[in-house]
Amino acid sequence: MKRKIAKRFFTLLAVMIVLMQVNVFAAGSGESQSASGAANYPNKPIRLVTSSGLGGGTDRLSRIIAAFSNKYLGVEMTVEPMPGGAATLGHTHIMSQPADGYTILINGSSGTTITPAWQPVAFDPLKDHDSIARLASEQGVIAVSASSSLNSFADFVAHCRANPGTRIAVSGVNGVDDFQVHLMNKELGTGLIPVSYDSGGEVILAVMGGEAIGAVTSSPSAKSQTDAGLIRVLAYLSDEPDANFPSVPSVTQLGYPQVAFNNSLGIAVRAGTDPAIKKKLEDFLLALPNDPEYVTAMANAGHKIAPMNSVEYTAFLETTITTVKEVVAELKAARK
Repeated sequence: MKRKIAKRFFTLLAVMIVLMQVNVFAAGSGESQSASGAANYPNKPIRLVTSSGLGGGTDRLSRIIAAFSNKYLGVEMTVEPMPGGAATLGHTHIMSQPADGYTILINGSSGTTITPAWQPVAFDPLKDHDSIARLASEQGVIAVSASSSLNSFADFVAHCRANPGTRIAVSGVNGVDDFQVHLMNKELGTGLIPVSYDSGGEVILAVMGGEAIGAVTSSPSAKSQTDAGLIRVLAYLSDEPDANFPSVPSVTQLGYPQVAFNNSLGIAVRAGTDPAIKKKLEDFLLALPNDPEYVTAMANAGHKIAPMNSVEYTAFLETTITTVKEVVAELKAARK
């Protein structure tokens, strides 16, 4: 009896030792595969998701970045617009994808800082996303049809004050454009009603078609239509003009700094992505401002290059999110 018990004990002990060895091997193999994946990254196409529609400034920026992927990363990058959801669909989508660096996001101010301040969202922009680098700073503008009788920002404000309920076109609900309309209503008493469209391109078409008195849109979105003589820019909704319309004043220059806000555009990945993969993406993005072809492409598209590394961009977003939350709380209180 004692011999049988002893035999069973040693058999069980041997099985446990084998299982422990298998577990150790599997863990080591997993770590090896993870390290190998980071070392070989990227070895297939990368998806660049945007939370904006076709034709806007973010869409054009996405396609510029994608065009340089093969040169620096050795793989193709495809752009996948996901408009709607108050510019948060793309942010939510990457949460459903593996944290492997093959689905990345352009995180503009709308989905990252403004929409989460206005309404509940299915992600935390700081905890669920890792910011890789900032690419550009985008100034918003007030634009009207080229045939409009409004020739200055003062004309625009006076008209809106005299006609409360005037419609103005914006891209997305509770995004950057919408946010700046609310700032004008609060600080300047314009009484505007924002009408939302899916993309910057649709916003411009709404102005040209007379659906709204004008638009709050990005400077890059307005550039080509202004060059074609279809719309006219009255003012920048920022601290200073950019190179697209150097003769057009900013609201800060006109004495209204309280309505100035810039849209920052950068790249983020799902939190938990391997640091080595994030570093490869960061190196790629920070190399672009030194590439003459990239600089030319950005200038032609009307984008202001404003790079930040991962640490700088994360700190910038933390500060901006706090500030926007405070402003939105004031705007909500003013509505009551």
